[in-house]
Amino acid sequence: MATEDPSREIYTRLFHNLKNLIPDLFVIGTKGLSVIANGESLYLDVQSKQQICIVIILAQYYKSTSGDWIPTPEMEIAVYPLQQTAEVLVCHEPDSRRQVYGENRMTKDAQAEMELNCYLDRRLIRLIEQGHCIKVGEIAEE
Repeated sequence: MATEDPSREIYTRLFHNLKNLIPDLFVIGTKGLSVIANGESLYLDVQSKQQICIVIILAQYYKSTSGDWIPTPEMEIAVYPLQQTAEVLVCHEPDSRRQVYGENRMTKDAQAEMELNCYLDRRLIRLIEQGHCIKVGEIAEE
């Protein structure tokens, strides 16, 4: 029996963790929300949806001392349903931005790819353990 390529393992794990966090990912419209007791809200924004790739943004927000809602972090993620894989494309922090691919996906920052995908993996597990789950109908679709 063939074993999975270890270099692809994280991408498969990200896909399955996203499916656990967002069971309705393939049928959800443009927005989603998960709110847990004593926790921050988790927002989902579907940027594009095609058969081969769904691009989403996941973000938790906190209220700053000035009263503004700040995403921390905001992660743009590509989900590949046919391959059952996912990967981070961009991570926006309040004071920085890291992206895996350059313009037109012609170059790739391997260090950012490894660090951001590992970070997302840990974050998804933590969100699931906290009880977050985004489903269709959680917030009004636009």
